[in-house]
Formats: sequence, C-alpha cells, structure tokens
Amino acid sequence: MPRPISTHVVELCSLCHCPPVAIWLATVAARRDAPVELWLPAEVIDDPTHAGRLARAEEADVLVHRVDMPPVEWSAAGRRDAVSWLADWAAPRPGDRVLIPTIDYFLMADGRIPLPEGTRLDVVFHQPKFQHRPIPPLHDLLRGRLGLRSRQLGRLEMQRLRAIAPDRVLFLDAHAALGPGRRRLVRLVGTDQVEFLPVDLNDGTPPPRGIARAWLGIGDTEPLLVVNGMLGPWKDIKTLIAAWPQVCSRVPGARLALVGEVPGLAPDWSAMLGDGMLLRDEIVPDELFLGLVRDADAVWAVRTTPGGMSTVQFDAFKAGVPCLVSEQHAPTAWLAKRLGGVTITPRRVASVARGVARAISSSGEIRQRDLGVLADADLAGDVILARRRVALGDLPDQPQRTAS
Repeated sequence: MPRPISTHVVELCSLCHCPPVAIWLATVAARRDAPVELWLPAEVIDDPTHAGRLARAEEADVLVHRVDMPPVEWSAAGRRDAVSWLADWAAPRPGDRVLIPTIDYFLMADGRIPLPEGTRLDVVFHQPKFQHRPIPPLHDLLRGRLGLRSRQLGRLEMQRLRAIAPDRVLFLDAHAALGPGRRRLVRLVGTDQVEFLPVDLNDGTPPPRGIARAWLGIGDTEPLLVVNGMLGPWKDIKTLIAAWPQVCSRVPGARLALVGEVPGLAPDWSAMLGDGMLLRDEIVPDELFLGLVRDADAVWAVRTTPGGMSTVQFDAFKAGVPCLVSEQHAPTAWLAKRLGGVTITPRRVASVARGVARAISSSGEIRQRDLGVLADADLAGDVILARRRVALGDLPDQPQRTAS
C-alpha cells in the first residue's frame, strides 16, 4: 500500500494574521481526512492568543512541529534565512506537498526554493497589490500620492513568484476578483486560469453577545465602533480620531474602542484620545476578538495601503455588522456595498465622520450574509489538498442575503 501524501504547512512569520492563516490552513485540510504537519516558530506556539486555534488543529490530528529559531526578519536577508530554514528543518519526502502561506518571505529568494525532487510546492498569495486604484482621488494627487508604486510592486511580486516556480498558486483574496477587480487580476497574473482559496479563519463557536462590552466597560445601549487587530498607521486611525468629535455630534454618546497590538512604528494613539475613546494595547484571544465584532454597532476595517480584505471584514459580514472600508480598494468597496458596508475616503475627516455615523445608524438594519464559496471551510480543505478547485467562474456575481 503506497504511503499517504503528507501536506506540510510551513509558516515562518509570527506577525499579524500570518500564524492564524497557517493554523487554519492546516486545520481545515486535516479535517478532510488527510495527514497534515504544521511547522511554526516557538514564539507562535508559546503565544497564548493562538491557544484556541492550536487546540482545534490538534483536535483535527494536525502534527504540530515546534521550531526553536530566532524570528525571521522582514528583509532580503530574512528571506534568504527562510530559504535555508526550509531546506534544513521542514524536510519533506518525495511525493509530499509543501504549502507556504506567507510566500512574501521567499519572493526575494534567488531561483527555486530547495526541496527534494518530486516534492510538490504550493503557495498562498494574499493581499495582492493590484487592488489599489490606478488613479487616486484628486486630493491625494494634490498631496503627491500618485498611487503608482502599488501597481509596480504588484508586477514585481508576480515576476518573483514566477521565478520561484511553484506547482500551484492559490489566491486567498477571492473577493478581489469580484466586481471591478476581475480584469485587474487577470491582467496582473497573465491568465484567467486563476485558483482561489476560500477563507473563514474564525471557525470556532460564536461567543455570546455582551462579553466584549462587559470587558470594555461599555453599556449595552451605547453606540460602539470597534477597531481591532494590529493598530498600525495604515488603518488611518489618526483620521478616525480627528473625526470623532464630528461623529459624536451626529451620534450622541458614541464610543470608539481601539483593541489590538500597537506596532513600534505607530504613533502614540493614547496621547491622541479624547472623550468617548479608549485603547486596549493587547492581543486578545479568539473568542474576545469575535465578541468585539459581534458586540459592535460598526467595525472599522479601513486601510490606506494596498492589500486584501482583512479577516475582520469577513467576521463583520457574517455577523451582520456594518463594516467601514476604503473606497480606494475597488473590489473590497464593491463587495462591502452589497453586504451592508460603508465606504469612506481615507485621510478625509469629513468623509470619515459621515461614514461612521451612517454605519452606526444602520446597524439595526443589516442582516447576516451568506458568503457562499468565499467562506466555505470544507471546500477550502479540498482546495488545499488539490481535490477540488475554485476558479473565476465559480465566484458569485452577487453575494447572497439571508435573514438574521
């Protein structure tokens, strides 16, 4: 009897959403009755915020490997270290499949990633740069923000990806091919034979309502906007704080909660806070993260840099909570408008104030949404194992609405 093919999910990055993505990939694949091994840095395994996800992975019979190594730096040297690490540690056997969720680390590597002959290499490409609007709004042009660098970065990443020569490239941001994003994606990749990977990272049991408000010390009836996840400057938090007095004039008693890790390159948000605002500089467990979304009247998921849809947007859409996104990310904005979201113009105080007030006011009118193939965990497991594929023709023309 031939040896079953093992799938090795290798994640070297310990930042942001990278570990949750890797753990989720391994878990959903293992739930489809396949042998899966997960390689993670020791600091990720020791981080209590990942305990729930790792427990679900082990319940699915994922073999988790602890790798005692210093964090890989986000630099060209770090990517070369990543290539060496992959060759020395995660040594798959011929016939096995290696899946790399954060291919960014390897895009600076020269040539192919060293793997035994006969080993299959699949990579996950997410947060593609082609989403950004080619022509930014006039006010950005006047400030010298041309918006062209993101297009150049997108082409450069695809060139490096082709140099690595993986057997399969899975795009995590399936929504990026909806609406106005389809032609951009095909133009960037150079083919319409594109495969997508559905994503539903928070697949645990939804927490009871009220736990997040109790943790924050905010009453059940107070209007609440939540910003959670990494609290970096790319989320345009500075403009949101500046617009908050105008929000309160439109929505009396509104509260703003910033919850998540503040990276070193971010400003001192605590020094900018005013009435009705609070900051919790900490990474919260999965249950509380989901609770923050479910208890909010609106969720802030704006980005001023090129990138894909954040997981908090999927959480908000599933929970029926209005989500604010940037109008500059055309596919994200297209989908958000059809799922009860609100688009704003980044760095414009008046636009942010109007958008936040509108989102909070419409909170009771939004219903839960069925994201279909965009968030199907069983389908995702089969896609990872190359049993099924999701192509352009499988994506919905319009998202489906379901009653709450």
